[in-house]
Amino acid sequence: RHTPLNGSPTPASTAMAAFTELLGENLAGAVGDGPVNTAEALEGKAAVALYFSAHWCPPCRNFTPMLAKSYSENLKDKGFEVVFISSDKDEASFKEYFGEMPWLALPYEARDRKSKLSEQYGVQGIPTLVILDASGETITTNGREAVMKDPMGDNFPWPQSEDVGQSGAVQRATTKQLMTGEASMGPGVILCAILFCFWVPMLFFMGAAEVLPTCESDHFVLWMRLYGTIPLGSFLLMHIIATFWACLGQGWHFTNALRLQGVSALAMIGLNIWGWVEFFRISEEMCVGDDTGVNPRTVAMIWLFAGACSPFSICLAIQRIRNPTGRRGAPGSPGDGNGEVNV
Repeated sequence: RHTPLNGSPTPASTAMAAFTELLGENLAGAVGDGPVNTAEALEGKAAVALYFSAHWCPPCRNFTPMLAKSYSENLKDKGFEVVFISSDKDEASFKEYFGEMPWLALPYEARDRKSKLSEQYGVQGIPTLVILDASGETITTNGREAVMKDPMGDNFPWPQSEDVGQSGAVQRATTKQLMTGEASMGPGVILCAILFCFWVPMLFFMGAAEVLPTCESDHFVLWMRLYGTIPLGSFLLMHIIATFWACLGQGWHFTNALRLQGVSALAMIGLNIWGWVEFFRISEEMCVGDDTGVNPRTVAMIWLFAGACSPFSICLAIQRIRNPTGRRGAPGSPGDGNGEVNV
């Protein structure tokens, strides 16, 4: 239908091929309609929304009727289609919830495809409404906000802009965007760290060599050597891992690499606390000689202050582990329709 006599694909056929690759050959039609062909169902649509939701999620249960009303009364006639991507725990719950919806759905059994879609668009919480244009390119990952602000669709299809929530906070980029940034910037960051920070381990090892045998703590020299190597080594290793998976386009592994950075940050905080304990256990008189080239106590004090830990830094590290891509949901409590439940 979309191929001209010369055999060249048209933009419409290319767009349908993109949606078929994204969602599979068939989608679940409305209750009683059975499966429908993806390309035929989405042909001619001005925008397609991927609705990540679940029956068990209170904010979803509040937002779904609002979206359905807007879809049926205003948006459907403007060329807006919705595809439900279920996070329900079983197929019975999926069917019950989908029965309340007037649009299409990804078949429940396509769990692998659902996981890939969540990964591709960086879905960490539901409900999430990702809106794509007619060619399959992302318009916004914060479609819920767009629909809530413009249920009549006066500004449909909501021209692409930064995803900004009601609080004015810019939402995080998708995992795919983060991977693109890491793949392009990661090698440069690694190289710069090596070129400009190679002297740090040398400084600490030189300081450790100056510690007198009479020093009050037997562990201060060990801490100096570890603190001189682990932070830089950990930074390089974490970035190498993240860059490796980003270059391969493996979003799940990339996300876990970001979690490892949070674990590494917690380890650095622990190393910093240990350093302060050792610093206060030793004295200048017993540990540092008069003709010392590199004063180990001074080196330790400067770097401990530079890497000073706080409850805030601990919270940031834990947040990095729990939510590595830093997604911030729309404001509101979980039960008021404006909240978001993590998945």
